[in-house]
Amino acid sequence: MSAIKHGPCFFFTNNIPFRVIESSSFLRTIQLTKKVQSHKPHGRRTLSLTDLDKANAEANMWKSEVMNTNLEFGFALTGDGYKSKKKVKYNNYILLSVDCPLFLGLRDVTGEPGDGEAVFSEFAEVQAGLPPEVQDAIFLGITDTPSVNRKAWGLLMKKYTRQCWIGCMAHEISLLLNDIVKMPCTAHLHSLCSKLYKRVMNHGDCLSLFREKVAAHFDEKAKVPPPFVRSHLAIAGSTSTATGKRGKSQVHRALQARRHAHDVRV
Repeated sequence: MSAIKHGPCFFFTNNIPFRVIESSSFLRTIQLTKKVQSHKPHGRRTLSLTDLDKANAEANMWKSEVMNTNLEFGFALTGDGYKSKKKVKYNNYILLSVDCPLFLGLRDVTGEPGDGEAVFSEFAEVQAGLPPEVQDAIFLGITDTPSVNRKAWGLLMKKYTRQCWIGCMAHEISLLLNDIVKMPCTAHLHSLCSKLYKRVMNHGDCLSLFREKVAAHFDEKAKVPPPFVRSHLAIAGSTSTATGKRGKSQVHRALQARRHAHDVRV
């Protein structure tokens, strides 16, 4: 009871979002702490310096291993911007591999020029910080599609002749949906859905029935893989049991063919 009593106060007084208590990292920390009864939390300085440096070193070692493992398959480089409520602007950079995305860094660009040359310089600087073999393995760049980014694409492809820079389809879909939302019929539909939502949420019986039906629907869906997964499993089962290695080799051959075609053109 004491832990339950002090939990909300701890989150509230330290200005920690309550959603943190449901995060996998927080729950794992609690579980690991329970296993070591003699554990004593480190002080603020040790936690923010020594412990954080160790965690950062381990993360960088893991990223290096992933990069080396995926060198033959190539990488894609992407990045995006974010502006906080306090008008602080950040740009992030992510390296996409066959296995997983790798976070490369976050940069405060508040007050810096946001033109094409600046975007080009940022991505060039990020690539310069990577090992040479990883730089050579980047074949694709992805950003959203404003004019400054399009200008940066040209500069980047001129500097890195084996890279192809394209627009992000997620941004294109977002722009499309924004236009759809502005349509009168969409506004009317939104109004009707809002009324339905409020009615269900304000009537316990309706809400319980809704949750029950939704849970049953997705439980049933979870038992049957989507069509593209079923077809993939069927093909993999008929060709080879080592689907992972076979799939990666197919990707590798496709990338090699693309690079060879580009080298011929150059």
